[in-house]
Amino acid sequence: MMTKPRRGSALIEFAVGLAILTPVFIGGLQFFEAYVTTERLQGAVSQGAVAAAAWPYDSTNETPTHQFKRFAEDAVLGSAIPGLRREHIRVSMRFDGGRPSEVEVRVSGFQVRVPGGAITLDGKPQAFSPYRGHWSASAR
Repeated sequence: MMTKPRRGSALIEFAVGLAILTPVFIGGLQFFEAYVTTERLQGAVSQGAVAAAAWPYDSTNETPTHQFKRFAEDAVLGSAIPGLRREHIRVSMRFDGGRPSEVEVRVSGFQVRVPGGAITLDGKPQAFSPYRGHWSASAR
């Protein structure tokens, strides 16, 4: 029994396979990029919290002064993450027994692109560091 030659079917199968696999591959790369960006953000906020924890705190309450916040923001922005701006960084201080005890740095309102849109990070990533700097407002 003789079969008809199937000329060109391999090319059609390749084209169909490529049309299916290309978007899957590109989507996987975009998810990987979003993951890497989120991990870089986590490292950046950790850096900011550690740097701020050693900086003199000159406020008498849990609301940091402009200078203190700016120092922590600069430490985070030093990571040079594309699209990250000062307004995405939140810095706060926690008090324990009337004294500064912990610095918190987090990201809010930053968008990470993913296939089909973007994810807005609100409050995460975040980092905490025990405050070990000099509290200059205590003398006031």
